[in-house]
Amino acid sequence: MGGECFLRLENIAKSFAENNVLKNVNFSIVPGEVRALLGENGAGKSTMIKIIAGVHQPTGGKIYIDGKETVLSDPKEGIKQGIAVIYQELDLLPALTVVENIFLGIEVKNKWGMLDKNRMNEKVQKYFDGMNISMDITAKVGELPIASQQMVAIAKAVEHEARMLIMDEPSSSLTNKELEILYKQIRLLKEKNVAVIYISHRLEEVYEICDTVTILRDGVLIDTRKVSEITRHEMVSLMIGREISEDRINMRKEFDAPVILSAEDICLHKLLKNVSFQVKKGEIFGILGLVGSGAIELGKILYGVIPADSGLIKVSEKPLHMKMPADALESAISYVPDERRAQGIFPLLSVEQNSVITSIRNYTNRFGFLDHKGVSVAFMEYVDRFGIKIASADQQIRFLSGGNQQKALIARTLLSNTDIIILSCPTKGIDVGSKFDIYSILLDCAKQGKTIIAVSQEITELVRICDRIMMLKDGEVYHEYTGDEISETLIYHDLLAEGRKKT
Repeated sequence: MGGECFLRLENIAKSFAENNVLKNVNFSIVPGEVRALLGENGAGKSTMIKIIAGVHQPTGGKIYIDGKETVLSDPKEGIKQGIAVIYQELDLLPALTVVENIFLGIEVKNKWGMLDKNRMNEKVQKYFDGMNISMDITAKVGELPIASQQMVAIAKAVEHEARMLIMDEPSSSLTNKELEILYKQIRLLKEKNVAVIYISHRLEEVYEICDTVTILRDGVLIDTRKVSEITRHEMVSLMIGREISEDRINMRKEFDAPVILSAEDICLHKLLKNVSFQVKKGEIFGILGLVGSGAIELGKILYGVIPADSGLIKVSEKPLHMKMPADALESAISYVPDERRAQGIFPLLSVEQNSVITSIRNYTNRFGFLDHKGVSVAFMEYVDRFGIKIASADQQIRFLSGGNQQKALIARTLLSNTDIIILSCPTKGIDVGSKFDIYSILLDCAKQGKTIIAVSQEITELVRICDRIMMLKDGEVYHEYTGDEISETLIYHDLLAEGRKKT
């Protein structure tokens, strides 16, 4: 690492209408450097990487590549300059195979001008073997899990000889083993002198893989430091501009109330095995499980997204027979999915429309006409209450930061007036400051008598807010933590311990 910069941004500014998203940002990265790019949602990270990739053009400033002023007029120009981006929403073609995706646009041909499939297969297989990645290279990408698709996207960037790779939240859907493979891939890129910009909200990853860190706040570049010379506490303070405690914020030592939801012997093929538990009214109940534990699927079963093979779910002692989410809503259960962008929001609808879409009948009169004023008043109440940052109620929700999108989805559940709110990975892809906003909202909901079921693989998150935590391992209940057992150290030790049952 060292030498002349591959990329340099000089006084880059970007505005959308009257909203100044980036303000005179100066940034540079050299070949072989792994740079963390940190900041709260809405800090300007996404806009900055889209300018680097040629998706957006700056309203001010200059871009230099290899010391030469360059205009990145579109993504094709960015690719031509050797810049590859792996977004959270992967841009692979699901109907094509792994090999076809990797060699798309750079197909290998034989001397007769025909596709040399054997040679392409050999190159891809050699790469994955070197990474210890088990991958069916003939499978269609759309049939692979998200983690495998991400490995394909990185392999594609390597094969296309990218000179800089930007990774946007690459670890959000990875197991610990897959995360180690990701680190190995990044180290390989570093050895090949490829610059890497790594965007993540998980600070432990920054210390594991990054050389330097750049911090944005409100569109302004606050600082760039060597990772070895900055503490976690300093990073957080620079990102949010204020102090945040990392202590438990739910101060209830114990909680008792009538049972509102119970599950008995829930089974799902190869994923869940006789899972039973009870949740009390007004409780914050955590379901902890790593990727593959069945925790995510259990949340979907409780909302009727997927049917269980067997078992019984009761709400207020009444058996539920859910065939679809509408049945859950009828039983006063709402759900915020882990894949917010893919499954939660309607990106082309406004923030207001997204927030009231499941409660629209509450604002329809007996003649079938919508009470627009009533909708607007109810929606704006939650905008003010949750501090949702919007330009207007008509703004498309896709333009909001992840934290503000999540607040809008929680507002949707409350506007639906459900008694039970299930959140799958409640702060996935959300910055530190917005996480605490979400935690405060959930604690406030519980105080008002709402029951919260939080499904997560983040131990710290559940320890901070939950009254009880149930851990799943390999589809089975490992242990339920209450009172003083709700300890990050204890639970982390148990999570890594061998075996499926705690003695």
